[in-house]
Amino acid sequence: MTNTLRPIITVAAMQIAVAACGASLDVTVANPSSAPRSAVGVAIPVKDMFPGKSRHLASVNIEGHPIPWQLDDLDGDGMPDELAFTVDIPASSEVSATVTVGEGTDGSEFTPATWAGLRLRDTPKRYPHVDSVTFPGSDIPRHTYDAIYGHGVMLEGSHGGIRVYADNRQSVDLYGKSSPRLELAETAFYTDSAREAEGYGCDILWAGNSIGAGSFRAVATDGTLVAMDTIGSRTQRVVSSGPVRSIVEVITPGWKVGDSLYDMTQRYTLWAGRRDVAVDITGLCGAPEAAFATGVLKLTSANDYGNGFISSRGQAISTGENIPDKKHPEKTETLAVGVATRSSAVASVREDSLDYILILNPDISGRISYSIAFASAKENGAPVKLADWQRYMDLLSSEIETPCTVSISVKAPADTITIFTIGDSTMADKDLRNENQERGWGQMLPLLVDGPVKVDNHAVNGRSSKSFIDEGRWDKVINKMKAGDYLVIQFGHNDEKAYNPSLYTVPGSTFDENLRRYVRETLAKGATPILMNSIVRRNFPAPGDSTVVVPDSLKKGYHPEAYAREGMLLSDTHGAYLDPPRRVADEMGIPFIDMNAITHNAIQALGRDASREYFMWILPDRYKFCQEGKIDNTHLNVKGATFIATLAAQALADRIPLLRPYITVARKK
Repeated sequence: MTNTLRPIITVAAMQIAVAACGASLDVTVANPSSAPRSAVGVAIPVKDMFPGKSRHLASVNIEGHPIPWQLDDLDGDGMPDELAFTVDIPASSEVSATVTVGEGTDGSEFTPATWAGLRLRDTPKRYPHVDSVTFPGSDIPRHTYDAIYGHGVMLEGSHGGIRVYADNRQSVDLYGKSSPRLELAETAFYTDSAREAEGYGCDILWAGNSIGAGSFRAVATDGTLVAMDTIGSRTQRVVSSGPVRSIVEVITPGWKVGDSLYDMTQRYTLWAGRRDVAVDITGLCGAPEAAFATGVLKLTSANDYGNGFISSRGQAISTGENIPDKKHPEKTETLAVGVATRSSAVASVREDSLDYILILNPDISGRISYSIAFASAKENGAPVKLADWQRYMDLLSSEIETPCTVSISVKAPADTITIFTIGDSTMADKDLRNENQERGWGQMLPLLVDGPVKVDNHAVNGRSSKSFIDEGRWDKVINKMKAGDYLVIQFGHNDEKAYNPSLYTVPGSTFDENLRRYVRETLAKGATPILMNSIVRRNFPAPGDSTVVVPDSLKKGYHPEAYAREGMLLSDTHGAYLDPPRRVADEMGIPFIDMNAITHNAIQALGRDASREYFMWILPDRYKFCQEGKIDNTHLNVKGATFIATLAAQALADRIPLLRPYITVARKK
């Protein structure tokens, strides 16, 4: 599978789930350019790679040598979402890496090469570190600006750092330095004279009312640039900080621009070894063309260092001098700033007395991406002269226009993987004697897998999550299970039976506890548990009813007249019993598949009449097993079980893509 994005590569379309015992991925990064590229960032989605909220282990090796990597939790749920690393790639070449997930180290041995932080201002001057802070949109911008020490969330790499102001401007400010060491945790942009004497860096830019260094704005109908003045709230958040990359976000839902509202998120990513910061802005759906802008301020020309220009091919460049602290005009900084984006995103360009401005169009998904780059004369050999800076920016633009590509393949397992299935009669193997037409979907699942994967179905008629344990059936499954296997758990139909104490469980209590036990003991074996909720019953009640009621006298045999008043809409019968599998999966950090929603949508799409062909609607005098015929809207016939098994197999391939190569219906997509 391949995906291409600029120099920072994220394999966004792919999820790869791996068993806790570890699995290997072959990752190849190719450079299409005739120029070498350094510190190319690669981010591989690993959602559900790590079943259970336990210690997360991994490794990345190139030619047998380990390289730094990090795991990032992007959505804040406590589980890794991406594994990131960087590679240097010669011109017109490729580099291969072996990524192991579930085995290796926890990454703590790697020295941080980037840093992100957010600190609050307080009277005792302790300046506590926080992961995020949210202000109501009604707060005065100056107050939110002053509430954060350093005035905004900070991001730092070896070449310098940035901060994003926590006010309506959300301007990007710059920190330059002479040493590649990480400093912002100590200085927070406010370097005292003692540290400056020791060679620490400092603030190198006064943004003022300009667009600064790649700040983001809307463009009003009259052409004026609009800041984040009217919003629902303002959040600044540290997403990750580590040896490979650091990420911060600014979230402003309800941003009102004219008659439009945008739930906008700005994400800033700085990779180890790079001087550019990747900016990814989402939530701009429905925006008109030429509705947004970025750019750079015009620096003061100084000898042969200035000045700059704007280009419709996606560049805004400025070099020269700036006085970052108006109280100290004697402290003049020499620097270069630039913004680069895809030329196809540029609607127009313009300049005014303060700025070089790129007018941008969001893509169809409401996204705008660009990179901010800067260099300070404090850094020995930094490209701060205009000609040198132009060469650097041209290389950056080339990386954006013709990005590296990444391909990933999953190594086939050495041993057979077993998918164990436990549940009730809707999943169970059925006796085939006397032409029995009833099947469980788990009985049909083996027909849809091949290769080093087999299905071992232990689902049994009439069992609940409680009775399956009490009868010793779970012990037989867990004793057979080995590391790398999978367990599909689907109970609920019989847990609902309050009249039978040997089956009955309570959602939020005993039902949840039984599911937790299955998950906990499976994880302890190094296998991957997958929770599903119950498949839907075929229940098309008349309008105003919640269920179809059949008189006792018509329950046996084939009596379609009992269903003469069926409606057109499928209605749920499981109620609160659908929630525990989702809840426990979320709590324990393991995959969940909403089979009820999947089957509900599928049966509803078939409709009231056609769906009868998938359940046990058996005409009399047709089969030996049931001469009198029957109507059963819970259990599946051969056609129905095959249909539901296909839906389940596809869902497993989508949720656990390590299995995808071995699921035949997924390969045909």
